[in-house]
Amino acid sequence: MKIIIMGVGQSGYELAKRVVDDGHDVVVIDKDIRVLKSTGNKLDCITILNDGDNFEAIKNAGVYDAHFFFALTSYDEVNLIVCRFAKNENPNLQTIAGVKDYSYSSLIETQKELFGIDYIINAQMEAAKNAVKSIKTGIIGNPVLFDIEGFALREIAIPHNSYMCDKTIKEIRAASDTEFIMALIYRSKEYIIPTGDTRVREADIVYFFAHKESLDKIFLTDTTAKDIKRILIHGATDIGIHIAKELYESMPKHIFFTSKDIVVMDDNHKNCTTSVEKLPKLFTVQDNIIDHDSKSNFASYDIFIAVTNNQEFNLVSALYAKTIGIKYSLAVIQKSAYMQMASSLDIDSTISILNSSVDRFIRIINSKHIKGVYSILSGEVEVVEFSIVESSKLKNKLIKDIKFPDAVLILFITRDKNIFIPSGNFEFLEDDVLACIGTRDSIKTLQGLFYDKL
Repeated sequence: MKIIIMGVGQSGYELAKRVVDDGHDVVVIDKDIRVLKSTGNKLDCITILNDGDNFEAIKNAGVYDAHFFFALTSYDEVNLIVCRFAKNENPNLQTIAGVKDYSYSSLIETQKELFGIDYIINAQMEAAKNAVKSIKTGIIGNPVLFDIEGFALREIAIPHNSYMCDKTIKEIRAASDTEFIMALIYRSKEYIIPTGDTRVREADIVYFFAHKESLDKIFLTDTTAKDIKRILIHGATDIGIHIAKELYESMPKHIFFTSKDIVVMDDNHKNCTTSVEKLPKLFTVQDNIIDHDSKSNFASYDIFIAVTNNQEFNLVSALYAKTIGIKYSLAVIQKSAYMQMASSLDIDSTISILNSSVDRFIRIINSKHIKGVYSILSGEVEVVEFSIVESSKLKNKLIKDIKFPDAVLILFITRDKNIFIPSGNFEFLEDDVLACIGTRDSIKTLQGLFYDKL
């Protein structure tokens, strides 16, 4: 497919990198010649300089035969306008506008035909949704959450005193009274799809797939939405306000619920004023958790959520919150590279704004064949849910008759809302959904087994 990306910032570049790797024809447009030269040197794509005429640049990119057009510049209004123009030039084109202003999201939802935009994506909104979903389902271990009830993929950094250290997966399974799949091991910058004979080492980051009850036993915890009653959110940013609003509206209100059960904190007066206006039923305080004199005031909170615009502060404050008695912490970051570092820290969940938005873009592109895409760590590993459609090459075939790539592991298959951990004799049927984990290169190879052309 042909994909045009206008605006090569962080999300634009990451999207271009991933779709180029997937074998699509990609054209990128930007006004910065240095950015274009760098992108052209790193990626196999066409680069076009936007020298001030947005519409001419779009024409030069070949919008007439393109399948997708992503407008990801720094300006919301530009993104909306160029999507309208691109749609006029090619009515069959799928247009996607990236925006920062929350108000544009609801505007486009009610007037899509007028604006000619198929999707409007707010990166922070996507991250906020993932954060709320993580908290509701149980935040421990950076969970990858699926639509199937109760199941998740979680990570754990193996400490030196863990009962799993220096044992094979076969030995760990034999000693356990719970069912799980050990799906991935990250060790010394290497991704390992383990077998039964793989040994777990100290400091390994291990990903487990299981039902929540089994995961709670593995992680020695029992965290659900009902356990989290008092929430401290550091950062009266757009994403912080959205998380606070979603949690307030969705969490059960116990009889003694007060406005101080969900508190938004920020050391910026203007941000606090905005929070008070948008969250009148909640408590907003101008403060900083690290600079606060009395740390005991915070120890009664069940979870600390760091969502300031400073991602380094978010990581540090999320760590600090655990040291003063707050049970759980969640940090929102921008750079996906920080995900690897965060996995080894005592932070219960880390949400990447970049991964959240780009994963959504990839789901849009592959919506016909792929139900879900979830990036792990820096995005070098993915969990992908493939739909078995009528034209799929795997339809009516047995798993044992299919040669899957070495660096791929089947997690589960869903059929009619039922979940299966399949054996070799499992036969794929139309409308099945197959969830696999693997490196990006292996997932790309796997796509070729499913479909002739994406």
